[in-house]
Amino acid sequence: MIPGRIGISERPEIVDTRERFGNWEGDTPEGAKGTGGIASHVERKSRYLVVAKLPDKTSNTMTTQSIKAVLCILKTMRKTLTVDNGREFSRFKQLEENTGLTIYLADPYPAWQRGSNKNTN
Repeated sequence: MIPGRIGISERPEIVDTRERFGNWEGDTPEGAKGTGGIASHVERKSRYLVVAKLPDKTSNTMTTQSIKAVLCILKTMRKTLTVDNGREFSRFKQLEENTGLTIYLADPYPAWQRGSNKNTN
């Protein structure tokens, strides 16, 4: 478990309804061994996709690249981000501070809690 995490059960109910813009889901699909991967962020209502290339899957790289990618989005469109419990998200507080997003961590294993992102990937 990641220290200081806020679980998905504490996420506002409006996120589930997809009635407003600004609620995102994130993941880090990995490429072939040793090639890095991507940080993918999908907005739940519009399905708008923001992607950042990751030369490696460290938490520092994911956080730095995600901050750059997310800052290209209007501030009014940055409300929440739901991610998994992978160690690459261990610096989620830094991501929150730099983007204005409130980050929630999904329960371990139920991929459906971030279905928009999983289907997009």
